[in-house]
Amino acid sequence: MRSDKLDTLLNKHILILGYGREGISTHRFLRKYFPNKKIYIADKKHVSTDDPGASIICGEKYLDNLTNFELVFRTPGVSPRLPEIVNALESGVEFTSQTQLFFDLCGGTVIGVTGTKGKSTTTSLIGKILSDVGMDVEVVGNIGRPCLDYLDENWGSGKYFAFELSSHQLSDVKISPQVAIFLNIFREHLDYYDSYHDYFQAKARITKYQAEGDLFVYNFDFGEIVDLAKQTNARTKSFSLQEKRGDCYYSQDKVILRDSGGGHELIDCSDIKLMGVHNINNVMAASLVGQWFGVSTASLRKSISSFEPLADRLDFVGKFGNIEFYCDALATIPEATVAAIDVFAGRLGGLIVGGLDRSGLDFSALAKRILEENLDIVVLFPETGGKIYKEMARITKNLPKCENVRTMAEAVKLCYSFVGKGKVCLLSSASPSFNLFEDYRDKSRQFRESILKEENMCVFG
Repeated sequence: MRSDKLDTLLNKHILILGYGREGISTHRFLRKYFPNKKIYIADKKHVSTDDPGASIICGEKYLDNLTNFELVFRTPGVSPRLPEIVNALESGVEFTSQTQLFFDLCGGTVIGVTGTKGKSTTTSLIGKILSDVGMDVEVVGNIGRPCLDYLDENWGSGKYFAFELSSHQLSDVKISPQVAIFLNIFREHLDYYDSYHDYFQAKARITKYQAEGDLFVYNFDFGEIVDLAKQTNARTKSFSLQEKRGDCYYSQDKVILRDSGGGHELIDCSDIKLMGVHNINNVMAASLVGQWFGVSTASLRKSISSFEPLADRLDFVGKFGNIEFYCDALATIPEATVAAIDVFAGRLGGLIVGGLDRSGLDFSALAKRILEENLDIVVLFPETGGKIYKEMARITKNLPKCENVRTMAEAVKLCYSFVGKGKVCLLSSASPSFNLFEDYRDKSRQFRESILKEENMCVFG
């Protein structure tokens, strides 16, 4: 049956739209099964391939001929709101994605994780919980290799796939994973969607097509997600940071997991290496998935307590000049930076914040939270650094020392100069990185390199 679904692609005129990591993977997969098929590729940037059976369309007019194709594999970075795509859809062109093809073909069990924040950590923790008890599990999506890379002629039969799913990856799907997790929802990507409602609806597709035997794990502390849970066909399990609410909840610095015998302590939060109460949500969601698959409390506790934080997600860079440096480069919304500040409350001396101005972000709560800390310095990157400063100035004239910079080297040098000894310096931008850096990885790399360079200058200069 799965080979039949693949065979339907054989005679279709196909375009891969967007030739980044996922587009290349889709090309590789199609070529494997259709060695003689003509495959078309379109990208705004100049791209190349050594496949003689591929035809490439590059440059500003890469979207001009979409109506010439029967099926377009749109990669997540290409917005469905582009006028050429809207016109092609109205003309009857079928759009799909690598995620949809994976769902169509996969013979294993897919555990999909979505939410504005926490996806990578939760997906990785689920992978660890299941692999620690001997289950054949792969971690795929944004955190792992592209999903089609894991499918062979057995279509992944017998495997479990912990799949990190962004709203962009979900927006085209017409199948939901057997196990779906919805962690949270905040205002983000509103430059990509027409409205917050559209953003939420894209994420909601993670459970839209679930069946009665499936599972939907959701955060009880978000009203929109609770309403969604009432509409799903799947069985539901919920988690909450509020005591005695949900199937797993946080109480007196402990995680409590309900079962048929009532609630029992799963783990003391002091035994969790992940920092911040927001990460407790990720632990609870992953625990409910483990419980669903029959993992014992003892095994869950062992896997959670040994799980290491992922890079660039509130990870400790090191102690230099008697200052502790932490990198939270993936904090792309104000709520994430507020959560990071909460982790270091009373110890935070320096904050590096600001980045690309993505529409729809509200910095008022972040400005208030910054002012509540006795900071030695706030270092501000354009463009949103200016907005954060204005929000702080609107609240009070008694501002901490604030400096505008354009390079990471400048930012780190200022922190070395002004952050008090024994305090914490935190990089947590509350915004995307793309105006000054290639991506969050580049921002993190420059942060770490600048710290080491400044330390060497202090020691040897």
